[in-house]
Amino acid sequence: MADCSQFDAEYNTRLSKFNEINGGYGASISRGITAAKSLDVRGAEGANANLREWLAGAEILDTALYNLSSKAEKAGCPAAAAKFDQLGERTEDLIRDIETGIDDVELAISDAEDKIQEAEDAAAQKKQDDLDSLEEVGVTGKKTPEKIDPKDVPGDGLEEVTVTAKKSPEKVTAADDPKVAADEKKKAEELAKAEAKGPDKINTNSGLPGEVKKTRAQATLQDTTNFQQRKDWRVRLALSPGAQQAKYLYYSDTPGILAPLAATDGIIFPYTPTVNVTYAANYNSVMPVHSNYKIFQYESSSVDSITITCDFTAQDTDEANYMLAVIHFFRSVTKMFYGQDEMPKPGTPPPLCYLFGYGEFQFNAHPLAITNFTYNLPPDVDYIRAGALTLPAGVNRAPSADVKKPKKTNPFDAVKDRLIQNAVSKLGGTAKTIINVLIPGGKLSGPNFGGGGAAGGGGFNSTIPPGTKEPTYVPTKINISISAVPVVSRYDISNRFSVKDYASGKLLNGVKQAGGGIW
Repeated sequence: MADCSQFDAEYNTRLSKFNEINGGYGASISRGITAAKSLDVRGAEGANANLREWLAGAEILDTALYNLSSKAEKAGCPAAAAKFDQLGERTEDLIRDIETGIDDVELAISDAEDKIQEAEDAAAQKKQDDLDSLEEVGVTGKKTPEKIDPKDVPGDGLEEVTVTAKKSPEKVTAADDPKVAADEKKKAEELAKAEAKGPDKINTNSGLPGEVKKTRAQATLQDTTNFQQRKDWRVRLALSPGAQQAKYLYYSDTPGILAPLAATDGIIFPYTPTVNVTYAANYNSVMPVHSNYKIFQYESSSVDSITITCDFTAQDTDEANYMLAVIHFFRSVTKMFYGQDEMPKPGTPPPLCYLFGYGEFQFNAHPLAITNFTYNLPPDVDYIRAGALTLPAGVNRAPSADVKKPKKTNPFDAVKDRLIQNAVSKLGGTAKTIINVLIPGGKLSGPNFGGGGAAGGGGFNSTIPPGTKEPTYVPTKINISISAVPVVSRYDISNRFSVKDYASGKLLNGVKQAGGGIW
């Protein structure tokens, strides 16, 4: 009998946290909207920041409740798991309420900023109107001319000048001026015609109507919120989370040519790939005797193979290194761990991969296993060199005098030594006798990889460093195609799957599931 009492304390702790969030976020919403109505934008933004803190706490609580539900199910405590699920549903509703509150406060802030801006614009316009309404007047006086001695100027020695200024004109009414009366009558007639056409046809320069401004402000706010919440939805293929602890492939301490993939945590497809996924329901047909129709009986459902096809390009050394890492990654994930492998142990199947892309409800940590990898090296494109330069351009690459030449060894010496050791261990006798019996002449000849010429240059044992460390060439454009099979464990099918949860999209969100998204 499972001990389910251990989950009571966990449930009470999470329930207390739920009540804390549920009782606190409403006050933040009220404070934010009240501050915005009083045009206290800073106070409203502070309340909005508190709301986001409540939202983050609710999301953490939701994830914890899901994990506890799974743990309770594994421990054989369905009642405890049901309690965690119920509280999780309430938490999801709470998250949606908080998000709605954040939108309301942000909209109130936008309205407050619009009102503040309208008040500032009205004040500036009034000031400009006052300046434009001033009447220009002239004042005549005298001043001393510059650079002229007053004694050289006849009279009092002063030069006559005119100063122009403005004053408020006296108000002219229609009764005082027939022209003003005619202008007012014309404006009244135009306004009457516009009103007859409808309020939407009025064309003024006074600005947008209030409702239109509010709608546009809300649209701008929505665009800003969507941009901030938008995640990287490019298609990415990554190793399972356990690979980081096991330290294999690009998580290894010595990843080699797979190192560029560590920065992107897997392969990011640079261009939108073609992804094909086939869902099937299988029915077995039965043809009764003397019947016009077959009878189809449901047998099973399945997700067939997945194919991904995409182009990769390389325009510089970094992109060439990334392309080379992609090619070799797919080569590697079709190999099992074997021979000298220690972690994972020899015999472990090829690594499991997870597919991400196109948002929450497309590919969200969906597990798969690579079954086929195809790439072609086209002849009609340029090729670019991948690898790290060992010397900068213009540096002499001739061997220096103090370079210690490595001792040349025959690559078949190791084979000869292994044969000698095996023969001695099984047959006894001296190594010389055994080697002379096994290999006539006592020598094992083989090709010389040291390179030709007296200088010894150009071979594998050459001391002349090449321009690039272990150079490899890749095409500037390549097409890669992979085939994979979906991986769904028997445990997930039996303990997590339900058509209700699958149809709602809950099981597609793999980052919140212990086993990833269910296909």
